[in-house]
Amino acid sequence: MSEKEKINRRDYLKYTGAGIGGLVVGGALGYLLKPAEVIEKTATVTIPGVEKTVTVTAPGVVSTVTVPGATVTASRTVTVTTEKPKKGIPSEPLKIGLTTFLTGPAALEGTHAEATAELLVEEINAAGGILGRKVELLKVDEAIGADALIKAVRKLVTEDKVEFLVGLISSGNGTALAPVIENELQVPTVYGTATTRRLFEEVIPKPKFVFRASNYDPMECIAAAKIVLKYFYPGVKRIAGINPDYAFGRDEWEIFSKALMKLKPGIEIVYEGWAPLGTTDFTPHISAILASKPDLVFTSFFAGDLITLVKQAGPMGLFKATKVVASVGGSAYSDFKKEFFPEGVLMGTRQCFFTYPPKFPPMEEFVRKYYARTKRYPIYTGMGTWHGIMAFKTAIELGYGLLGEWPDVDTIVKLMERMSMITPVGYRFIRPDHQTVGYQIYGITKHVPEYDFVVLDPMYIYPPEEIAPPVGVKTLDWINTW
Repeated sequence: MSEKEKINRRDYLKYTGAGIGGLVVGGALGYLLKPAEVIEKTATVTIPGVEKTVTVTAPGVVSTVTVPGATVTASRTVTVTTEKPKKGIPSEPLKIGLTTFLTGPAALEGTHAEATAELLVEEINAAGGILGRKVELLKVDEAIGADALIKAVRKLVTEDKVEFLVGLISSGNGTALAPVIENELQVPTVYGTATTRRLFEEVIPKPKFVFRASNYDPMECIAAAKIVLKYFYPGVKRIAGINPDYAFGRDEWEIFSKALMKLKPGIEIVYEGWAPLGTTDFTPHISAILASKPDLVFTSFFAGDLITLVKQAGPMGLFKATKVVASVGGSAYSDFKKEFFPEGVLMGTRQCFFTYPPKFPPMEEFVRKYYARTKRYPIYTGMGTWHGIMAFKTAIELGYGLLGEWPDVDTIVKLMERMSMITPVGYRFIRPDHQTVGYQIYGITKHVPEYDFVVLDPMYIYPPEEIAPPVGVKTLDWINTW
């Protein structure tokens, strides 16, 4: 390939909207990871407004890829097969860094990200890797704290030569690490969780390298407020909150309470409680809540901390005295056993619950594989990790198809912007601000004979356009316009 050809193709990516955004990939885990075949199958990249198309031929591809937003005319056909040498592809393994909670109360949530990443990497490697490069997974435990985490991630990138970062659960860790990634390390990164609104509204309002694959705080808090007023407790007048004492917990309570009071003026806040992650004794807060006599209690505690709170609140009569909303119950729902977790709680699970979408083959296939491996059911931390790795993989493969060589970092992040994908949890879209959106799931906890943990029945599903602020608009500013 001549230097002129390289420049022209990279210019093509530079000027086609947001770097060929809006990728749509049909299929799911088993289909996207199908091993190489002798008979080639074709995926077509269509650029609306351009008379011709770019065709990428690759073994095992079974779907159509659409690339909207193009503003120039260009077309090219590239054949990519695992049976032939690929030009410009590094020979060494492709290293991916996974940051998640492997120890402590949040490990109930974090180990789902670990298990999903391991499962996906194994299947990618069994199918030949990413353009022939085997993937290696390097892990860091988020429980070490923000300062130590930054040092560990810096080592992953500068010494271990990691080319992609994924996982990250804590909003505190996420906001601390994001400026380091953007300004220093400059490596493609997908936060599987770290859902604070502040990440893209305040900390890095114009991200280049950092993306987030999970639904975020405004979506689950605004959905909760709407469900409370329409279905769960329309007559609510007095509310109380018990939430984690850091950015995430304070964001959740602020967004929920402001949205609720905007939708129904006159609601009174009778108690606000804050406790650090890892709290072992919630009884003083529970006693104060009961004394304040709220109609409804909101909590954004998650994973092991939510289990501790529920186990202590049940015997004290909290669930009989008031309605309860657990916005992040999806953090470990299959660990919320019927013996201690009551019926009647409004529980949010972000984008992932094992029975939704109903009768959806990609989810059914993933649940089967995941349960066989872990004896647990998948949650949003795993789905965010799955989406992150697959978005990175897809950007590399599409970039190679367009350029004829391994894409550089700038090309990869441009291709990830506006990327849409069918995932096990349904359709997911990465917005121009790097926030991923999709359906938000809530439901009322219920005990059924088939499972030893609480399930959701009925369920309430909200589309992102009803619960997420528009791109470029801050959450609280958006609520104030209602």
